[in-house]
Amino acid sequence: MINSLKLASAILFFVGAHLLVPKIADAAAKLNQPVVIIDVSPSKAQVAQDSNSEYEPPNYGGPDSEHASGTR
Repeated sequence: MINSLKLASAILFFVGAHLLVPKIADAAAKLNQPVVIIDVSPSKAQVAQDSNSEYEPPNYGGPDSEHASGTR
């Protein structure tokens, strides 16, 4: 009984290692890659800012009317 438990645990360990080691190696390889920094020129940022000329604040569940909700 003890020998079969040891054998089953050893097989489970090796199967788990066989499944996990490639994923861990891929993750480690991705972490060691150099970081690419994308340079955004200020003119492109200005164009994106100018396209939204009118600011509309978010409505956090408030009434649709500025006078009241009309629920009285």
